[in-house]
Amino acid sequence: MTREPDLPDFSAVRNLLLEVAQEPTLDAVIQRMVEGICAARPYVVRACIWLVDDQEPELVLAASARKNRDESGPEWTHDSGDFRRVPFTEPLIGQVVETADPRLAAGEEDWPGGLPDWARREGISLSVAQAIVFRGKALGVLAVFAGAAQGQESVVEEALIWLRIFADHGAAAIANAQAFQEIERLRRQLSAPAP
Repeated sequence: MTREPDLPDFSAVRNLLLEVAQEPTLDAVIQRMVEGICAARPYVVRACIWLVDDQEPELVLAASARKNRDESGPEWTHDSGDFRRVPFTEPLIGQVVETADPRLAAGEEDWPGGLPDWARREGISLSVAQAIVFRGKALGVLAVFAGAAQGQESVVEEALIWLRIFADHGAAAIANAQAFQEIERLRRQLSAPAP
C-alpha cells in the first residue's frame, strides 16, 4: 500500500510563497526562501540557494539557512566554505543547473565519494537539488539537506514536489528582483550628473 506524502499545511506554504513575492530585493527574496523552507519541515536541516555566476561556469552560494541542531556547527556563508563556489561539473549541485533535472542523494551510496564529514556532523543523510529556471534560462539551484526521517520514501517524494514548486515560484521572484535592481541601476545612472 502506497502512503500519500505528509504534505505541509497549504496555508503555510501559500503564505510563504506570497511573502517571497513581496520581497523588494534579490537578497531578501532568496534569504526568505531558504529560511521559510528550512522552517517549514521538521526534517530539513539546511536549505541553500546558489545563483549562476555571470562570468564563470559555476554557481555562487547566495543564501543559506539551517536549523541549529548544534549551535557550534559550521555556518555556510557567501564568502567562506567549500560550497561557496560550485562548478557546473560538480555532480550533487552543479550538474543540476545544466540538466534542469532534480538531483537526489537519498543514501550514502548516492553522494559522490560517499557521505561527507560535514553532512555526518550535521545529521544530514538526504540531499535534494532543484534547478531554478525562468523562461528557459537557468538562474541557479535550490537545495535542501535533510536528516533521516521516518517514512524516508514519502519525505523524498514530498521534497521533490515542494522543492519544484518553490524553485518555479522563486525563479519568477528572483527574475523580478533582478529586473528591478537593473532598473534602479539605470535610473541612478541617468540621474547622475554628467562628468
